[in-house]
Amino acid sequence: MTRPGGLLELALRFQREGKVRFMAFSGHQPRVSLQAVQSGRIDVLMHSINIQGAATRGRKDLFLECAAQDVGLVGMKPFAGGSLLGQRGKKALTPVQCLNYALSQPGVATVVPGVSSPEELRQALAYLEATDEEKDFSAALPAFQEVEEGTCVYCNHCLPCPVGINIGEAIRALVTAERGGLEAARAAYARLTVKASECIECEECVERCPFSVNILPLLHQAERIFEATGQ
Repeated sequence: MTRPGGLLELALRFQREGKVRFMAFSGHQPRVSLQAVQSGRIDVLMHSINIQGAATRGRKDLFLECAAQDVGLVGMKPFAGGSLLGQRGKKALTPVQCLNYALSQPGVATVVPGVSSPEELRQALAYLEATDEEKDFSAALPAFQEVEEGTCVYCNHCLPCPVGINIGEAIRALVTAERGGLEAARAAYARLTVKASECIECEECVERCPFSVNILPLLHQAERIFEATGQ
C-alpha cells in the first residue's frame, strides 16, 4: 500500500487534485485486504465473498474491520465462478441462496454477481422477490465449514501465461466435461487459441493464484481429455 511511485501514490495525488473522490481496493486474500482497510486510505473494498470460503481464516475479522472503519464492502464472485451452482458431493445452491449468503455477511453493502447469459441474469434478479425459504442457505452451510482451497473460480489472476494459455477457460472446460457437458466443453476448448499442451510448466500461474489451485495437473488432464488422438 505504500510503495513509492506506485498506483496508490498516483491515486492519492488525483484525490488531492480533486479528480478522485473515493478510493477502492479489490482483493481475494483476507490478510492483504485487511492491510488495505487498516491503512485508512480506502473507502471501498471489493472482496470475494461466497459460501465456499465460509471458513477462510481472517475473513470474518476483515468484514468486521470494514464495518468498524466505515469502509463499504462489495462482495464479488458470490457463485464462486459458477462452481457453487453445481457442486459434486455437496448440495448445489441456487443463485438466490448464494446471493443471500453474501449479503448476510457483516459489513457487506452490496454484491456484484457475474452472469454469462440472460437466463443467469433472471436467476440472480429472482432474489428481489424470493421468499425467506428460497433464500435459506443454512442446510448447505455445514458442508463448507472447512477451508476449501484449490478450487478454480476462473478469475484469471493466474495470467498472463508466458505462452498465452487462457488457463481459467481451459479449466472451466475441464470442469464442464466432468459435470456431463462433454460436447459443450469440447466446443469451448476448441475455441482456445493456445491449448493446454503448450504449457511449459514454469509455474508462474501457480505462484499468482490466490486460491492455491494446483494448476498444472488440471492442464495435463485437459490435454488428455480434449487433445488425445481420436477424441
